[in-house]
Amino acid sequence: MDSGSILTAMTIFRGNSSEFGPNARISKKLNVSAEISLYGMNATIKVRAHENARNVTVYWIKPYGVSVTFSGDYNSNGSSGSVYWWKFNSINRGEEKYVNLSFSGTDFMVSESLNIGLDPD
Repeated sequence: MDSGSILTAMTIFRGNSSEFGPNARISKKLNVSAEISLYGMNATIKVRAHENARNVTVYWIKPYGVSVTFSGDYNSNGSSGSVYWWKFNSINRGEEKYVNLSFSGTDFMVSESLNIGLDPD
């Protein structure tokens, strides 16, 4: 996102949606971004560096009732309860890094698997 962009966020939890708050103006350009894409029972988290970046961590909240396996080009990973994380030691400008998720389980809404966060350090 560029400086001056407008950001609006929404969450969906167990079928209920809620806007986090009013639109907010971005006052500083972030050097990394992340997105998640779903493909049936698989998902891909893409982290892209807009400038050289170090110690970038992406977070994902695992829906209740889901088992997950993952792979990717991260340097380390871990979890605490339902929060999973993957750390990238460095990402060069214009480079993209990936975390590939594979789900099993049927007692969850697909929209619940879209919760990601990013710590650009």
